[in-house]
Amino acid sequence: MKELQLDTGLEEIQFRDELGRLLATVWFNPTDMGIATRARAEMEALEQRWKGTGQEPDLAALEQEVRQLFDRIFACPFSETVFETISPLALMEDGRCFYESLLEALLPVMEKCIREKAEKSHEHLRKYLS
Repeated sequence: MKELQLDTGLEEIQFRDELGRLLATVWFNPTDMGIATRARAEMEALEQRWKGTGQEPDLAALEQEVRQLFDRIFACPFSETVFETISPLALMEDGRCFYESLLEALLPVMEKCIREKAEKSHEHLRKYLS
């Protein structure tokens, strides 16, 4: 049987707490532009569903929904690793939930990776287009 190994751009990202302890390690492609798009769309949809009801959310259902949301965004069992030791709904010092802090920390890293790789791509293409 023949086997092909493809470069998918996967990178290892380690999540550490404020004391430097390793919380989780995940692998994903930070230049997958679909992740940022999916993240924004999923977060907006989640806020609309829960804020628009006018009632207190069922926290167990909300936590499950957030876990599934992250799995859809990253197209892998992301929540099993990252939320193993802390609930996505855990409240942070600034009043936000852990999952919100996580996304806000991830998106700039992803945007930086996308810019860097886009610049390399433009350099590569210039060789052929010049």
